[in-house]
Amino acid sequence: RAFEAGDLTLWALEDQCRAMEKAAYAGAVVSLLPAFDSFVLGYADRGLLVPGKYRKVVYHGGQTVPVVLVNGVAAGVWRYERKGKKLAVKISPFEPFDRTTGERADEEAEDVGRFFGLPATIVRD
Repeated sequence: RAFEAGDLTLWALEDQCRAMEKAAYAGAVVSLLPAFDSFVLGYADRGLLVPGKYRKVVYHGGQTVPVVLVNGVAAGVWRYERKGKKLAVKISPFEPFDRTTGERADEEAEDVGRFFGLPATIVRD
């Protein structure tokens, strides 16, 4: 099925469209993507993924930084710092998150802690 996104016509399989519509009713879908994630690197036109005014925050000097993805669009950046048995996950949204989006970002940050086997302290910038 074809659908419009800005001035582009995009195509998706019908099953994918139904899944996207279902996810839209569930509220914000938040993911913390690592630096150099293929989703962040895999676009010739990155305008659909990273709003233009934040492009230099995500892509600079041939590098990419870890991205906070909200409903498929970069909505911030994040990083972690591990010191001994402590883990701090810093989330820096481009614009303030609403309550639900913030809670889901925090849940993702807690998953980073689970990955390291440490409780995560979440810091918002």
